[in-house]
Amino acid sequence: MNIKELQEFSKKKQWEVTSNEIYKKFTFNNFIAAKKFFDSVAILAEEEKHHPKVIISYNIVELFLTTHDEGKITRKDLQLATLINNLIDEIIP
Repeated sequence: MNIKELQEFSKKKQWEVTSNEIYKKFTFNNFIAAKKFFDSVAILAEEEKHHPKVIISYNIVELFLTTHDEGKITRKDLQLATLINNLIDEIIP
């Protein structure tokens, strides 16, 4: 992935880019809504065989994506992030 592609992705999809991962924080009305979102992310991650680092704190779910095998951000990360964005659009219209 080149820097320009990552910057465009970050701007369009609203994920932060660090040196070797992308990150996004999702805030919900309560813990149940956050859990429901995470459960849906878990199903997606299993389907994609690509698993994020997850931090859940009450109504906040933080997701970190990187391709561990390669030690960097790859298209696989961007693909899962896009699916997660689509998921949030379905959960919160």
